[in-house]
Amino acid sequence: MLPFLCLLVLGGLLTQNAEGNRYPQAIANLSPEMLHQLISQRMNSQDWQDRLLSLPLEDAVKNGMKQGGGGGFLSGLPILGGLVNNVVSGVLGVKIKKVSLLELDIKLDPHEARLIVTIPADIEVEVKCPLSLMGRLVHLKVYLDVQIGVRLLKDPYTGHIKLTIENCQNNPGHIRITLLENISPLFQLINNVVRLVTNILEKTVPHILQKELCPLANGLVQSVLDLLQGSMHSEMFHMSPESFSLYDDRMQLAYESKVEMPGGHSVMIPDSGPLPSMPLEGSAMNMVMSGQYLTKAVQALAPPQVLNLACQIKVGAEYSEASNVWAQNIRIGELSLSLAVGRSRMWLPVEVPVYTGHPSGGYGPRFIVRLNLDFLAHPSIVAGKLVFSLHNPRTQDLRLQSSSVGNFDAQHVTVIITQIASECIMPHLNRHLAQGIPMPLVQNVDSSSLHIAAGKDALLLVASRVVPVSA
Repeated sequence: MLPFLCLLVLGGLLTQNAEGNRYPQAIANLSPEMLHQLISQRMNSQDWQDRLLSLPLEDAVKNGMKQGGGGGFLSGLPILGGLVNNVVSGVLGVKIKKVSLLELDIKLDPHEARLIVTIPADIEVEVKCPLSLMGRLVHLKVYLDVQIGVRLLKDPYTGHIKLTIENCQNNPGHIRITLLENISPLFQLINNVVRLVTNILEKTVPHILQKELCPLANGLVQSVLDLLQGSMHSEMFHMSPESFSLYDDRMQLAYESKVEMPGGHSVMIPDSGPLPSMPLEGSAMNMVMSGQYLTKAVQALAPPQVLNLACQIKVGAEYSEASNVWAQNIRIGELSLSLAVGRSRMWLPVEVPVYTGHPSGGYGPRFIVRLNLDFLAHPSIVAGKLVFSLHNPRTQDLRLQSSSVGNFDAQHVTVIITQIASECIMPHLNRHLAQGIPMPLVQNVDSSSLHIAAGKDALLLVASRVVPVSA
């Protein structure tokens, strides 16, 4: 836990992506409450507490007290000055005993393009001095204000946001030090010595804490900033924040994305226009994703191909003299994703050769049909990835391509083709779609509070809680 930490995120509003004229493929809105949780949970983690309590302060305080014990500070007090110098030179140990985190506060200032995070805390420091007449340790409570400035810069080469910590300093107006124990001295002289030692500590300990805490605090802040950048990279998918905006009630990140198809060639994602800006309405975060990007993503996961499998299904006597028919070398085309308010579906053109004997027997297909399959597409988040699962296939535009048994109305075999779609084609597609589309930020929200809804040509994700950080 950090002494009264003020994190200043400074940066201009960036409104265009690297291309300068294309709309983003995803927009994430983060509430101050989400930033509050991300920072405070990390500050409350046991690892961070342990690192803070084990800061090496002893040598730093000894040196600082030696420097603070002389000069004009004790001018005109030679006897007390000598006693204090003996105390200072004989410091036996310095240790942080306790850190009390106070209430975290976050303010967004869109006019100044700043994010201000204030984390007040009290630190109790134990200084072991050789005041044998006192017979006890000196316990101090320090309240100070460490400020960390962070600037958001756009890399001129990649166009991506870079978050750079600029400085770490304390605010002298918020330094306060208190002697916790009322010591009953044997002599008034000892009481004066204790007060002078306290004054020296007040001049040295806050600055020493700043020097020792800043690297630790910078690492903590940087870990949160890395999460805010939320870049996702995999073999097929690349998504990075390319612009940053602040509003009165949220921080907004706009993402550029790229999809690489099997074979390594990148595809241009059609520009579908501006994405809707969804209000947070009390949620920790939300994200809107372009339907155009998601369509290219599912096409990369399940590309067109020929399914080299023999799919066997049981049929009734009204369709065939045999009790089983087979489908092999099913040609699947390019998946299309359709998103409308409250509904997500996928379409797939297919060509299905149907056999009445096992295809390995050397006989050709009895007939071949072409059609479009229509699936319900259920979106979910699994291990930080967006996964679509297909259900309830329906046949559309079913037509006979060729037949060795003469012409017939292809609608008569709708049940057979629907069964082939359910037992052969849909499981194949779901296995490929289960690889998932990596998503930024969702690893940091509680999956039980995550809701996904389809909108017009877009998918909306809403999360009300952040994932707790393990102690």
